[in-house]
Amino acid sequence: MKITRTFLLTWLLTVLGVGIYAADNVAASKGTPANPPFEKLKTLVGTWETKLPDGKTATGTVRLAGNGSALVIESAEDGMITVIHPDGESLMATHYCGAKNQPRYVLAPSKDQNTVAFQFKDVTNLASPEAGHMRGVVFTFLGADRHREDWTWRENGKDEVFSMEFTRKK
Repeated sequence: MKITRTFLLTWLLTVLGVGIYAADNVAASKGTPANPPFEKLKTLVGTWETKLPDGKTATGTVRLAGNGSALVIESAEDGMITVIHPDGESLMATHYCGAKNQPRYVLAPSKDQNTVAFQFKDVTNLASPEAGHMRGVVFTFLGADRHREDWTWRENGKDEVFSMEFTRKK
């Protein structure tokens, strides 16, 4: 009889523990605010190609990380990475640049459902205020398998926009 009581007590405590754990996880997931721009960007998960000005083809990948809480965009040719993550109802991004600095961006207001834009917040590891760094990026969705990225580069107080149109590699 003692074994049965011990077994039942252990089983009951296990069931209660699992139930509490599951309830906490459901409550936590319900507390996550909706973030339509992040959901839109998540549709970019996959492998992408673009033509460079010199005619060569460049490849990049977009993947989820952190249990779906971050989007990692990586260029295969130069190893540059941009990590985008929700910040409540907004978004933040950090670009790990080939210029060896790390600009950070916040979501810019937009009424266009096919555009997700980021504006400059600050930058780390910048050699001087005049040193070259990316000031922002705009993602424009051109269809399920096409998008454009417009990156703004600032050096010596002058901005230059670099546009690249990407096609999903199948």
